[in-house]
Amino acid sequence: MVTPMVCSKVFSRVGLLGNPSDGFFGKTIAVSCANFWAEVFISSCMDFWNDALDDFRVFATLDHMNSCMPYGCFSLEHLTQQIAQQGYYGGIRLLMAMCKRFAMYCQEHGIELQSKNFSLEYDTNIPRQAGLSGSSAIACAALNCLMQYHDIQDRIPLTERPQLILGAEAELGITAGLQDRVIQVYGGMMFMDFSPDTGHNRFERLPVAQLPPLWLVYSNSPSDSGAVHSPVKSRWLTDLSVRREMAQIAALAEQGRYGQGTSQVQKLQDLCQKEGYVMVKVIVGDPSTTA
Repeated sequence: MVTPMVCSKVFSRVGLLGNPSDGFFGKTIAVSCANFWAEVFISSCMDFWNDALDDFRVFATLDHMNSCMPYGCFSLEHLTQQIAQQGYYGGIRLLMAMCKRFAMYCQEHGIELQSKNFSLEYDTNIPRQAGLSGSSAIACAALNCLMQYHDIQDRIPLTERPQLILGAEAELGITAGLQDRVIQVYGGMMFMDFSPDTGHNRFERLPVAQLPPLWLVYSNSPSDSGAVHSPVKSRWLTDLSVRREMAQIAALAEQGRYGQGTSQVQKLQDLCQKEGYVMVKVIVGDPSTTA
């Protein structure tokens, strides 16, 4: 029996308050951003080009100018530009890593999967390296497709899916916290508490309708945000002042839980401004001494 094509769309996300304290046992508020999204499609296939991948076989098209396009449609100039921006694999490696982690999870939890070949394709219009969680959106959409294709949505709890997605990205050396994966699994607007004293992660849904209008600003010429954030981890491990400032960022998210609604717009704005000031201190040092 041929399974019909399945599609999953996952939106980008904006870290409203507390970012990036989720990677440091902090607290965050994140919001789904429906302006941009990643889509993954899964369908049955009778045969495939790579027998080495056994039943988990992936065919992914290159994400190119908001659409999928075969290699033969590139000029050399454009191909070189795409490789410089997206590498040689684009999101293909995310699909393959998600398939691997999905298979491992099912094996570890005694979930029997039907032996049937499939192909995966993806498309995305999420701006690259803009801090909108484009990679995790692809991985999350792939997980949704795999669960639906094998009809096991009820076998993988919602609370475990963010860690499963993060595990797939960790396979590729992507260092991140759970925030992006939580909001992309749950959608809407979520408050997240990663404090170690709670004994477990705590997620709370907040009312999106009470948010004021938000403007999204991002660069058309992005740089690698990982190069900016990667030194923070080592400093957090050794510098008590960085720990204190990261705790301040997490506290702002706690205050923001009660900062929605038209009467609280100014409070939310003030919290975002405070976060920006502390973030500069965490990443580049005291802004009063920085030119």
